[in-house]
Amino acid sequence: MTESKLITLVTERDMPGVDSETPFLAQALRSLGVVPEIVTWRDAHDWRRSSVVVLRTPWDYASHVTQYRAWIRLVDGESRLRNPADVVLWNLHKGYL
Repeated sequence: MTESKLITLVTERDMPGVDSETPFLAQALRSLGVVPEIVTWRDAHDWRRSSVVVLRTPWDYASHVTQYRAWIRLVDGESRLRNPADVVLWNLHKGYL
């Protein structure tokens, strides 16, 4: 199995467990020959291993906006964010509401 098929699904550290939808997504990815991994955004991780990083449930970002902003820039430089970094960063301020 090659690393190019690794998709990282990003969650938050303090969730009591994986949300109800992620296991279905992970199974669907496996059926396509893709290796899914579920990783919390605040934990140390080698983001370069992932061919795609998908923001799933990083809901604790609101309490760590500065750290999250830096993390988005880091991942955008080391891997490929499925959600474009400039859109994620723009969305943080909620001024569009």
